[in-house]
Amino acid sequence: MPIDTGFDELLDLDGLTPATAEDAAAEYNGAMNAASYTVISQHHAYGQPLADGVSSSYLVVRDDSATAGTPDDPHYAAIHIRRDRAAGLFHFDSSPHPLPVLAQHWLIQRGADITAIAALSSHHSVPANAETTALEHRIRSAGNALRSDASYTRNLTWDPGWKPGEAWRGDEHLVHDWYTWVILDDPLAPPGSPVRVLFEDVDYTAGTHTLTEGAFPDHESAEEWTRDPRQPLPPAPAVIPPPARPAAAAAKESERSSSTSRVDAASRTSANSPGSAAVATPPPTQRHSAGTRRTR
Repeated sequence: MPIDTGFDELLDLDGLTPATAEDAAAEYNGAMNAASYTVISQHHAYGQPLADGVSSSYLVVRDDSATAGTPDDPHYAAIHIRRDRAAGLFHFDSSPHPLPVLAQHWLIQRGADITAIAALSSHHSVPANAETTALEHRIRSAGNALRSDASYTRNLTWDPGWKPGEAWRGDEHLVHDWYTWVILDDPLAPPGSPVRVLFEDVDYTAGTHTLTEGAFPDHESAEEWTRDPRQPLPPAPAVIPPPARPAAAAAKESERSSSTSRVDAASRTSANSPGSAAVATPPPTQRHSAGTRRTR
C-alpha cells in the first residue's frame, strides 16, 4: 500500500505554470499517479541568491500500483522539478526505472547531490551488506555509461500451507519471494563482457536487500541466465567508472536554464534526455519470444 509521504507538497508547484506542453503532460501524469506514489529518496536545491526564486527538487518514488501490472512494469520513477518563480514557470521531467539505484543515477546526472539522493527513507529496504552498498555507490557514480535494456520484477507473497476453505492462518505463515533482475549495456566493460545483469533480492521480513552483478558476452547468454535467476551470476570484471557529473555544477546549469521563460528546442532535448526504461521480458521460466521489446 502507498504511504502518504507528502508527494504533492514536495512538488511545490503552487502559483506556477508549465513552461512547455511537454512539462504540462508530465505534470498531469504525475498528478494522476500521485495516490500510488511513496517517496523513498529526495534532494532539494535552491538557487543563490534565494531572491532569484530558482530551485530544483529530485524525487525517487515507488509506484505501488505497479504490483497490479505485468512483471516488466517499472516499480520506481525518478522525478526532476525545476522552478523559476520570477518567471512563474516550472519544468517537470520523469523517467521510470526497475530499481531505485538506477532512478538515483538518472537524477544525479541532472544535478541531484549523490549523498542526499542515496539516503533511503524508512519506507524502503536497506542494503544488507557492504558489498551491496559498494555496488550501489558505483552504479550511482557511473556517469552515463550504463543503459538499461530489459527487466523483470517478481513480488509474490503466499501461504504455501493454506488450502481453499480454510481460515486465514496469519502473517507468520507467509512466504515472500521478491526480486528484480535488470539487463544493462556497459560500454566501459572490458572486451568480452559488455552486458551486465543486476539481481536485487529482497528479504521482506528483515527489511533488507542484496544487489549482485554478473557479466555476459552478449544479450542471448544474459537472457538465458534469467530463466533461473536464483543461480549464481558469472563474476563481473572490475570496472573503474568515470566520475559522476558534479552535482553542484549540474544543478547550477539546471537553475540557469530554468530561469529562462523561453526554452528552445535544443535545450529541451538536452534537458529531457531519456532515462533507463524497463522493457518487457517473459517470466524467468520461459524463453524470450519474438515479441520481446528493447530500448536500445
